[in-house]
Amino acid sequence: MNYRLLMEMFRRNRDYAGLVSRVTSPPYGKRKPVSVHGLTDSAEYIMLAALCEDFRDDDVPVIVVFPEEKKARNTGEFFASLGMNVLVYPARDYNFNNMTASHDYENERLSVLSALYGISTGEYEVYEKPDVICTTAEALLQ
Repeated sequence: MNYRLLMEMFRRNRDYAGLVSRVTSPPYGKRKPVSVHGLTDSAEYIMLAALCEDFRDDDVPVIVVFPEEKKARNTGEFFASLGMNVLVYPARDYNFNNMTASHDYENERLSVLSALYGISTGEYEVYEKPDVICTTAEALLQ
């Protein structure tokens, strides 16, 4: 399916244009959270991809916050299929047992933070600054 065509259809929609204008020039000069609801999952992915492209900046990535990590990962995979440089910033994996915890989440978190600063975390790994970071509110608060 041609997702670029669907993204262009979203951009031509007056509700989408109203959303973009509300974010770029909010009424009374104060930015407030904007809620969008009523979309199917596939329409939500396409609308978010269009918004991420419209607000893309070379220096600062777009941060998209999701209620759960699974949705953040799925959306990140969709964005990556469109050619965006996407990273997923997971929440910390807390382990209250007396077992050794996996360091995969910590490594992934450090990789995202390193990419934001353009730091290489390994001998051969060079991270480009991401276009989009998908995360959860829990991960941001940590």
